[in-house]
Amino acid sequence: TFSPPSIHRREVQDYIPAQLYRTTAGSTWLNLVSQHRQQTQALSPHQARAQFLGLLSALPMFGSSFFFIQSCSNITVPAPCILAVNHNGLNFLSTETHVSGLSLALPSPPSVPWYPNPSKGPRLPAAEAWFHCLPPA
Repeated sequence: TFSPPSIHRREVQDYIPAQLYRTTAGSTWLNLVSQHRQQTQALSPHQARAQFLGLLSALPMFGSSFFFIQSCSNITVPAPCILAVNHNGLNFLSTETHVSGLSLALPSPPSVPWYPNPSKGPRLPAAEAWFHCLPPA
């Protein structure tokens, strides 16, 4: 029988984001990864990909387009922030923690006219967006 090479704590620490790794003891992570590795060992590459994509697609930010919001005239939007737009709606994320501070469902597609910002030089265009799901400022 095939036995995969053993995995070491340092390897596990390299693969798990530091912010998440600190939430649990290193030995616990090592046990979790080793158990998961044994469970997935029998999967074909196609099955492993399908399982991985299934896990990713369940995440709330899956399929999002991200935009930096420098300022907003509506006081309910915590600016500056990151706007994540996906099929679930709008998520306004903290620029420091990336945690959603405000989430809104999209009842209809937003109206977004794009225009260049001449005062900023040859940078990315600025945008104004009107979302009818936001309370008035």
